[in-house]
Amino acid sequence: MGKTIYGLDMFHYAELIQDDDKGLAYAKPERLPGAVNVKVDPKSEQSKFWADNGVFDSFNNMGDIDLEAELADLPIEVQNKIFGHKVENGISFASSDDKAVFLAFGFRAKTSTGGHRYYWFLKGLPELLGNEHKTTEGKADPETPKLS
Repeated sequence: MGKTIYGLDMFHYAELIQDDDKGLAYAKPERLPGAVNVKVDPKSEQSKFWADNGVFDSFNNMGDIDLEAELADLPIEVQNKIFGHKVENGISFASSDDKAVFLAFGFRAKTSTGGHRYYWFLKGLPELLGNEHKTTEGKADPETPKLS
């Protein structure tokens, strides 16, 4: 019997410090509590090689992998760090001169057999997605930040 994958927790990120011919290095992974959901969208394309009047072979070409994560909160200190925002007198400023840092991003999901499946994406440039806020209409309706 196969495993069923469900649930989501343990969002972590780690800044990519070095990625060159001399080595690969990351900062210590840091937890982002409040995992709500994550969507992973790999971009791939299948190429066919034709011979003898038919498909002789097929190749899968893997492209970028888009990842979108939704969190209960993305603390301003983390946003400043990963998006390169400047802080002056305790106020965070975002500008067109900001430089985001490359990150690794990981999380885990539960399996029906009692274990976990772990996922790590080893290099990506984060993008903060827009947010929306609305008035409270008699009950709390949380707004969650998204990260791509």
